Amino acid sequence: RSRCRRSGRCRGRNRIGQDRSRFWFRSEGDRVNGRTEQAQTHLLYGRAVARWWDVTAGVRLDTLPDTPRTAIALGLQGLVPHRFGVEASAY
Repeated sequence: RSRCRRSGRCRGRNRIGQDRSRFWFRSEGDRVNGRTEQAQTHLLYGRAVARWWDVTAGVRLDTLPDTPRTAIALGLQGLVPHRFGVEASAY
C-alpha cells in the first residue's frame, strides 16, 4: 500500500511471506515538481519472536541528490495494546 500527499511526501509498505517469516519492503520520500528530492528504501527480513512482534534485519538505501548511502538495519516491530504499531531500527 502506498500514499502520496499533495505536499509531495510519499510512503509505501508491503510484505510477502508467512506468519513466522516475511520479507518487508518500505519506502518513503519527497517529490518536488516531479523530481525525487530524497528517498529511503528498506528491504528487510522479519522473523516472529512473539505474538504480534518481529525482529527485522536487512538493508536501508538512502537516495539523496549528491550522496547515496547504504546501511545495514536491525530492528524490532510490533503491535502494542489497542493495535498501535511500533517500529525501532538501528543502522
